[in-house]
Amino acid sequence: QQALVANTAQAERMQAEIDRLTAAVALHRGAPAQGDPPGPTLATSAFLAHYAPATMAATPTDVRAAVRALVGAYCAHAGINPAAGDVFATMLENEGIALLPDNLDDVHRLAQQLWSSAIVLRGTAAPRELSFILNEALRQDRANEAMLRPAVQLVCTLNRLCVTRLTGIDDFPPDGRCFRGAVLPAEHLAFFYPGQRYRVPGFLATSRREVKATEFMDRAFQAHGGRVCAVLWRVQLH
Repeated sequence: QQALVANTAQAERMQAEIDRLTAAVALHRGAPAQGDPPGPTLATSAFLAHYAPATMAATPTDVRAAVRALVGAYCAHAGINPAAGDVFATMLENEGIALLPDNLDDVHRLAQQLWSSAIVLRGTAAPRELSFILNEALRQDRANEAMLRPAVQLVCTLNRLCVTRLTGIDDFPPDGRCFRGAVLPAEHLAFFYPGQRYRVPGFLATSRREVKATEFMDRAFQAHGGRVCAVLWRVQLH
């Protein structure tokens, strides 16, 4: 009987250790451990409640106003001097005028040009591009409606250009593979491994061309002063 009790206790300890290791592996791979509460979803987001075709920018003035509102709200969120935000927004507008002289009335291409700009907002340890600020607004969601509302308008305007449905246009990347160049703190490298699947709460910018992704990787690495790891992702779409 004593042997049976001892064996039972040992089995319970072994099971507890198995459960601990299983949870550790799940955490390492970025997967929620069994029993964890579900995280935020698109269905429960404030983003979805605000998103509608009516929110799309109708004029270039609407696009610029949305960018300024988003940048201003981000500066308040991040504790950045509003004057730095004004300078950043003006630089973005001037670049849009310079690069799209014949398409200034095309709100969709203007939104895309501003979103993909390499111009950065100064005032933090890491300079931030508009693409980062837009994603930060989407991550904040209902926690910062001042950022979310103009972000939703920009997303809706971008999607009208970038997303095509039922048009017969076959624009899928060859073999479903595209590339992303960026930087990543060393402590997060272990999360990514071949075959890993994950969801991104925002835009995940990629390119069909590996050389273009490498350019973005190098640019981000230099912007961070080499203090983080330069990473080139190969993204497989299904």
